[in-house]
Amino acid sequence: MSSINRILLILFQLLTLYSISNSFYLPHNVNIRSIGSPTNRGCRESDKLRSVTHLNNAPLSFLSLSKLRLSPLPSSTSLFGMRVTIMIVGKKNAGLQWLEDGYATYEKRSRSNGVEVVTEWCKGNDELVGRCEKDKGKVVLCDLGGRSLSSEKFSEKVYSWLEEGGSRVTFVIGGAEGLPKELLDDRRRFGERVKLSDMTFTHTWARTVLGEQIYRASEIRKGTGYHK
Repeated sequence: MSSINRILLILFQLLTLYSISNSFYLPHNVNIRSIGSPTNRGCRESDKLRSVTHLNNAPLSFLSLSKLRLSPLPSSTSLFGMRVTIMIVGKKNAGLQWLEDGYATYEKRSRSNGVEVVTEWCKGNDELVGRCEKDKGKVVLCDLGGRSLSSEKFSEKVYSWLEEGGSRVTFVIGGAEGLPKELLDDRRRFGERVKLSDMTFTHTWARTVLGEQIYRASEIRKGTGYHK
């Protein structure tokens, strides 16, 4: 490596450290090509490709620091895959197949928006309480005593909960008898509660409704025409 390229490499590293300290980042797949370098003007595309600087292990060639564009540091929900867990008492195959198919549709659609939605089935309240207490993310109880939110407000809350929970949020749905007393009484740990409807649903219906609203929340976030 020539002395000039060594200097440029040092400058590039210093600029990167400076950008990080000021809440900026360089995406991991950024490619920086030489722009405006006299020795690079008029060269073939194949030669230009060889002068590309990859942030990983490719060699440094021509570099125009003045053309380097920095992007704002993304939130944790952008840096890490978002995971929404629906924790529910019951059996997966206990409901109607068409209801399961409906839920699966929204689970798949959410995944295409960068939100992984998974269901964890619990055999009973003891297992449900145990899993909730061990959960490291944000836990939200689906309860008639919870807040009633519009789809727009629910979308805001979902992403706020994901931020708080390190890109993890768990929604808890009780069985036929509702949520266990251990969860309802512990408002310090399980204070976040949301009401899906004033009506009463079976727990498998509630899961499908919640799955659709999670997908809708991701579409509202994207600003698409799905939510009207």
